[in-house]
Amino acid sequence: MAANLVHNVKSTLVGYPVTSVIGWLDSTVALHWIQGGGSYKQFVANRVRKIKEKNFIEWRYVNTDRNPADIGSRGCKADQLLGEWTQGPEWLTKPELWPTPVETKPSNETEAEARMIKDVLTVALESEGPLNRILQKHQYWRAIRIVSWIARFTHNCKSSKVNRISGPLTTVEMNAQVRAWILRTQQNHVNTDKFQEDQIQL
Repeated sequence: MAANLVHNVKSTLVGYPVTSVIGWLDSTVALHWIQGGGSYKQFVANRVRKIKEKNFIEWRYVNTDRNPADIGSRGCKADQLLGEWTQGPEWLTKPELWPTPVETKPSNETEAEARMIKDVLTVALESEGPLNRILQKHQYWRAIRIVSWIARFTHNCKSSKVNRISGPLTTVEMNAQVRAWILRTQQNHVNTDKFQEDQIQL
């Protein structure tokens, strides 16, 4: 909201000698997100991207005690509120009195927004099925027969003696494995495409 407001004001002042634009915020976490190059979850990433599109804004930190936006919530007299909000704090027009710039660092709060991206990456990498490794060593139908035998062995281990399957592999068994691996491959590609889409949005 602040970035959009600044952009609108600057657009209105076309023709005026605006030499610099400073944005102040009292959140070191948000400042780190804006200044840092990390990858964050979609909600934060989209807003950071929107803010950074207004690249003419220089973002600086002001602590809460000197932030005029917090005056109303701290409690004050009406004349103080009116003066601070309409004219800004006294130090604002005097760069020599500006708060000292801070160097932001990763913290638990900033990195909490990055963890899900790492988890999604882990899931995407782990979603590679063993069929790919079998296909690297064997032809397609031989690979299907191998996984069909494995599926039958697994079924027989879990079943009672009466329900166990014996004899040569059937077309039904192999077709079931083909459908299962097609479905798994489709799901893997959906997850990978979604992950790549999120990365592009970041």
